[in-house]
Amino acid sequence: MDWHTKLVKTGFYIHGKLLRQGGISLRQRHSRPHGGTGSVPPPTNVTVVPETGKPRFNVVFCNPQIGTNTGSIGRTCIGLGAQLHLIEPLGFSIDEKQVRRSGLDYWKHVDLQVHESWSAFCAAECVLPHKRYFFTREAEKSALNIAYPSDCAIYLLFGAETFGFTEEIVNSIGTDKFQDPVYGDERVAFPMYQQDIIRCFNLSTSASMGLWQAFYQTATNLGTGE
Repeated sequence: MDWHTKLVKTGFYIHGKLLRQGGISLRQRHSRPHGGTGSVPPPTNVTVVPETGKPRFNVVFCNPQIGTNTGSIGRTCIGLGAQLHLIEPLGFSIDEKQVRRSGLDYWKHVDLQVHESWSAFCAAECVLPHKRYFFTREAEKSALNIAYPSDCAIYLLFGAETFGFTEEIVNSIGTDKFQDPVYGDERVAFPMYQQDIIRCFNLSTSASMGLWQAFYQTATNLGTGE
């Protein structure tokens, strides 16, 4: 076996060093700064709704099935001051190695709320004023046209990777008090090229895009985006 074949079969390079496959921890791999990491102070008075003291930004994963997606968005939530909500049943344990590895050593710092059901989530969190955005391929409104409010809590909801939102959740969108013209529910979708090749964006990618857009708009609207 020549050296190149052996390299491909048994290892890879990171930071110029040949390492055995699986022979390095994520903590070691990420011990150096990466391009694109945060390096400027965040704006103030953005992440909390002053009138209620509740988190302004809330990412809600409804019945997520893949632990690495949850671990990944957990890190983003920390960086942008958002609360993460997980609605059971989950397709994994939040104590499993895959979630801890994906979230690195930051997972313990995630502002996490776990709800045993959709109804339990609604009872605990869905108190007006707030605005809920359901991200789904079936939506007709583009995420480009969202005008996030700056005077209430924002909930960004995403369905499971394999089956989307359950029928119970779909049937509850826009019902009863959530028909409010200002604070009511909205279905939204991300514009996407080549939909014949990819059906949708990755769950954690979608949530990160939605969260960043909400954060950016809110900081700008409040005059703290400089």
